[in-house]
Amino acid sequence: MAKRRLKRHLNPKLKPYLYGILVFALFCTFFKIGRDYREAQRQEAIALEKADLAMLEKAKTTRIHYQWKYSRLFRDMNDVQLAAAQKLGFAPLSSPDEEPSKRVKHIASCEFYKIDKLTHSSPFLVPKAADLLEDIGRNFADSLERRFGIVGICPIVTSVTRTRNDVKKLRRSGNVNASENSCHFYGTTFDITYARFYKHTGHTATFESAMMKQILAEVLKNLKDEGRCYVKYERKQACFHITARP
Repeated sequence: MAKRRLKRHLNPKLKPYLYGILVFALFCTFFKIGRDYREAQRQEAIALEKADLAMLEKAKTTRIHYQWKYSRLFRDMNDVQLAAAQKLGFAPLSSPDEEPSKRVKHIASCEFYKIDKLTHSSPFLVPKAADLLEDIGRNFADSLERRFGIVGICPIVTSVTRTRNDVKKLRRSGNVNASENSCHFYGTTFDITYARFYKHTGHTATFESAMMKQILAEVLKNLKDEGRCYVKYERKQACFHITARP
């Protein structure tokens, strides 16, 4: 009876207005939910950025005990590295367009290392050297996270495989470390700078850190002691010159 009375007194002309009010109320409700969600996301992003910046500052300023004289620890000279490179690698190339005589892996920036802008070398290595590079980056990341809770920071590779033309250009530019019989010819050798490190997640940055340099040195020392590589500490080029061993 009550329903009949309601239907009798409800003016059909009002129905569109009632529906409009209902739709508007639903719109306001969903708009508020969406606004609250966006605000929560914004606050979370701000908190993550603050935490990321704090971690980056920690990475820059943390001090650890200095253990070695790098130039004494890493002094595998060119003749030693060259013998290993010639045994493990391919024949020197005249230009990057030539096909190497052995299988190679093309390398690119990843979570374990950053490839710098290469002006006088090409990003490929024989598989054993490419695996060594990845293990350096992986061990570096593991050590940072395990000891300091720092994540997302990796070494920077500044030079990889060179051709004869690359070395000629380098020597003309005054690079005394660009040997005419360079280890970089053979796809076994790469340089990692110790002056800069790269943070590739969150607040992206390139920065200097004495602590990072020592962690990288520890990683290289362990791999060197395992017989996996030769390492030369280069002051003028601010890098570790690394050759994979056969």
